[in-house]
Amino acid sequence: MQRNSRTSPFFERSSKRKRGFPSETAVKRGVRIVHGTKLLTEKLGRNDLCPCNSGRRFKKCCLKFGRYDGSPRDDYF
Repeated sequence: MQRNSRTSPFFERSSKRKRGFPSETAVKRGVRIVHGTKLLTEKLGRNDLCPCNSGRRFKKCCLKFGRYDGSPRDDYF
């Protein structure tokens, strides 16, 4: 079987990167600055360790007994 050196324009190979999709062009690059007035906290998940340092999971400790008020403080108890 011989390969044809000329290909149909319907079967040309294309690259997503050449077209510049919005997902690639809208990415912010460079240094990002976080101002000191903004508090960055991690959301407490149900399977994370309880902030009361009991060693139990949060869902089986303070969440179950209603002792969690939703505050993101480190000094919870």
